[in-house]
Amino acid sequence: MGDVRARQRDMFSDLLSVCPVLYFADFLVRAGARSVRRYLLSRRTEPRAQRSYALSLVFGDPMVRGSNPRLEALSLRMIHLWTSFAKTGRIPRRFQETIAGYTIEISDVVYSEEEAPFLRFREGHCNFLRPHYSRVLNGIL
Repeated sequence: MGDVRARQRDMFSDLLSVCPVLYFADFLVRAGARSVRRYLLSRRTEPRAQRSYALSLVFGDPMVRGSNPRLEALSLRMIHLWTSFAKTGRIPRRFQETIAGYTIEISDVVYSEEEAPFLRFREGHCNFLRPHYSRVLNGIL
């Protein structure tokens, strides 16, 4: 039963979170964006979209809730990365760091087919769903 739940979680994560980000990056590149960069926050060794969890880390949720010190350290690191980007417009080059069982990875490669493989995770599922999203996006854009 656990395997079925994991697959369901992956499917909904792809549908609602992972694939729309991939499609939007593709759209920006086709529209002439000079650079589109991506990051991945993964838990342990299995990449999985954390949905809004990364955002809660950026806003310091573990410190507000009084989580364990390791999650607070992860949150502080995420806050530093995001605020540094907001101030300078730059991201670290080829960044990878693990804190509290989470790995933060950032590509220094402008989004392209040659991009770092860790940022192309779940691509097969997203390619399968792409025609369905295309119908929706064509109606909106």
